Amino acid sequence: MFKRRDEVQTQLPERLRKLGPRQRQLARIILLNGGATVRDIHAQLEDAPSSVSVVRALLLRMARKGVVRARQTGHHREKEYVLAVPDETATLMAFERIAREHFQGSRGRAIAALQELSANEDAPFDDSRREVA
Repeated sequence: MFKRRDEVQTQLPERLRKLGPRQRQLARIILLNGGATVRDIHAQLEDAPSSVSVVRALLLRMARKGVVRARQTGHHREKEYVLAVPDETATLMAFERIAREHFQGSRGRAIAALQELSANEDAPFDDSRREVA
């Protein structure tokens, strides 16, 4: 079964827990957003440095340590940074994020929706039944 959020966070790689305060802050922003650009991270920092270059330099250090990975966003040379975590941890974090964003934080409702989808797996998809909010 799925674990509580604090249990998921304690399963994060040791190298993430050993980061300095500012790098942990960047990692937290990336985690909560499921990935973020340098500008996104800079905008979300409470005590942001005056330049995005500082954030970029920290992210490059974190990438060298293997904590984050950069991937192209499709917008010119812009990169999105994502945490480099084991598959099981990433799956649990993704589930937590989906439950928080789409099911008002209810893991039970998210699991029920997955079970309903699974039960109807062989039935043809009819989106006319779905209610649009």
